[in-house]
Amino acid sequence: QVSAAERDQLRQSLDRRAREFADDFDRELGRAHQLFRMDAAFSSAAPDRLAQRLEEWHSASRFAGLIKTAYFVAPVNGGVTLWQFMPETRTFESVEWPASLAPARDRLINAPPHTVPAMPGLPTGQNIITLTMSPVMPDIPALLIAQAQPGRGHIVLELDREFISASVLPTLAEVHFPETGTDRYRVSVVDAQ
Repeated sequence: QVSAAERDQLRQSLDRRAREFADDFDRELGRAHQLFRMDAAFSSAAPDRLAQRLEEWHSASRFAGLIKTAYFVAPVNGGVTLWQFMPETRTFESVEWPASLAPARDRLINAPPHTVPAMPGLPTGQNIITLTMSPVMPDIPALLIAQAQPGRGHIVLELDREFISASVLPTLAEVHFPETGTDRYRVSVVDAQ
C-alpha cells in the first residue's frame, strides 16, 4: 500500500510538472503570436512595425533566439508571395519559397475562407461560423500569424529548431524537473520520429 501510494504521488507530480513544462513553452509561443499579430494596414511596404516588434522581442523575451527568420506572406492572384525581413537593412525582400516552408505555403493557398454561413437562407451576420487553424506548424517549425483582418496576409515566424533543442527545452527541463528533491526525474529531448 505504501509503494502504491508513492507511485501515485510520483505519477501526480510527473503529470503536474509535464503540464507546467508544456504551459511554459506554449506561453512563449503565445507571446510571439500576440506580439507579431499585425493590423490590416500592415504590408511589405511598411517594415518598420515588424522591425520594432523584433526589437521588442529580442529585448524582452527570455528565449530571444527562438525566432530564426521573419516573413510576410501576401495573397496575390490565387497564390501567395513571400517577403523575407532583412534585419540589417530593416526592409523586406521578395524571395522564393524555401523548401522548408513549402507546407506553410500549401496551407495558406489551400486554406478555407475564414468565415462561412452556418446554414443557408438565414440573414447575413446572424449565421456566421468563423474557422481557424492552429498557428503552430511543428514540422517546420513555424508560427503562421494572420493579420487582424482575414484574407490580408500572414506573418510567418520560422523558429530555430536547434535553439529550441539546445537552449529552450533544457532550460525549461531544469526549471520543471530539477535534479534535487525527493521526486527527481531524468529528462531527455528526443526526436519524435
